[in-house]
Order: sequence, then C-alpha cells, then structure tokens
Amino acid sequence: MKLSLLTPSGTKQYDKIDEIILPTTLGEIAVLPRHENLVAELAHGVIEVKSDGETDRFAGFGGFAKITGTEVKVFSAGVEHADSLDEAEPPPRGRKRLKKRPREIPNLPPRRRRSNESWPNLRQ
Repeated sequence: MKLSLLTPSGTKQYDKIDEIILPTTLGEIAVLPRHENLVAELAHGVIEVKSDGETDRFAGFGGFAKITGTEVKVFSAGVEHADSLDEAEPPPRGRKRLKKRPREIPNLPPRRRRSNESWPNLRQ
C-alpha cells in the first residue's frame, strides 16, 4: 500500500507500508492493505506509519485522508516528524503568556444597552 503525506510545505511518500494509524474526529482508525474506500476528517494527533517492522510517528495538525485499497493520501495543514519535535521545552500556554504581557487594551466606555429604549428611532 502507498502513502502520501501532502502539506503546503511539501510531500512525503512511502511506496510500501504495512499499516497506518490515523487520528480522526471520531477516533483512531488503523488502515491495512485492501481497506474499504473512505474519506475521513483528521483530528490533531499522532500519525503512525508501520513499514518493514519499523514505525515512523508524525504529529498531524488536522486535515483529511482519502483511503483506497491500495493508497492513502493525507491532506493536512502540517505534518511534523516526531524526531523533529522538541520535547524538552513545551510551548507556553496562552494564559501564562497573557499574564506576563503588559496590558495593551485601553479603557473603553461601558457598552451601550441594546434595547428599544436605547434606540428610539427603531420604533417608528
């Protein structure tokens, strides 16, 4: 079975794979040769490619998979090989970054109440 990982930054192809495990929005699926035709929406998660007794792992960032009995095509916004990811320093979380950043929002006047009383021209 063939595999193509297609992203805006490039394409990675395997000519012979034994199995691929994909994270879909409904859960993980394992695809073997002669799999039923299927189009699946991918979730963020780990894509595992098994070929000749070795396993390659990729971080997938959503997308779609088109599966036929002889080929799997993964269309994704991004796929990174697990070896290229840095486990030592995880990215900072949004709340922590926000607390450290100086307040940039100016003082705004209170919101105007939206009702028929505050908009008298709409009653005509």
